[in-house]
Amino acid sequence: MKFEEFYNKNYKKFMIIPLLILFSSLLIIGLNYQKYGSFFQRDVSLQGGSSISIINIQNIDRQELEDYLRKEVNPDIFVRSGIDALSKAQRLEIEAGENVNENLILEKIRAKGIELTKDNYSIKKTSAVLGESTYKEIFMSMLIAFAFMAIVVFITYRSVVPSIAVVSSAFTDIIGTIAIIDLIGIKLSLGSMASILLLIGYSVDTDILMNTKVLKRKGEGTVNQKLLSSFKTGIVMTLTSIAAVLIGYIFTNIEIFKQIFLIMIIGLVLDIFVTYLQNASLLKWYAEKKHIE
Repeated sequence: MKFEEFYNKNYKKFMIIPLLILFSSLLIIGLNYQKYGSFFQRDVSLQGGSSISIINIQNIDRQELEDYLRKEVNPDIFVRSGIDALSKAQRLEIEAGENVNENLILEKIRAKGIELTKDNYSIKKTSAVLGESTYKEIFMSMLIAFAFMAIVVFITYRSVVPSIAVVSSAFTDIIGTIAIIDLIGIKLSLGSMASILLLIGYSVDTDILMNTKVLKRKGEGTVNQKLLSSFKTGIVMTLTSIAAVLIGYIFTNIEIFKQIFLIMIIGLVLDIFVTYLQNASLLKWYAEKKHIE
């Protein structure tokens, strides 16, 4: 009872936290756009450049090799390590911008004593035009997916405030996730962009559960009871998803899967705060205003 009284008195203040997350995230993304010309850092598949894959190598320190190549060749070089999806062998992937000579990279790698043969390395090049075009198409598909989600939500609830609650929660979740990605310094690839699209679905899942419980289930208790009931169900759903994705992140050695799982974890954790501090508060305020029980 004491918690319910505290909640009834202060629930509007809880929205400050998601708003701070949103505004700080927009600031971070804005600074990233000013620095890199895009909302997040992109790998060669989304901006163009060369990718050199080397397999069956042992005892090579990824960070040491990256620092060495940045110093000897160009600062615009990024090295990733992992397990090759096909051969299951140890793999290094060296990414460089379009203005970097890949032959010079190979020369410096050999100078470091790493043996390169026609069987253990390959080079893939992506033009800047193709990379930029792919990035724009993926970004546009994200906007279209978000727009269609918003349309479905508005059609379902036929009311402004509940619909805005769902859409704004999803927006904050996506923007917050991208901001954290920028802070960590992850370069998104074509494959990992799928995880951003998945977050749109995950982020509205618990919001729709809560909205339906509060607005469409009549005679199932007070608004607070309905919010608590949807919280119990929703938090179990979210924590179960986080546990499953975390296991995948820990046990996979494939870099792209690790990236996808990490993005999903960030988004799901953020969704807990956004759903139960922002969406729940907006719903409670709307229910009180419309005298919904």
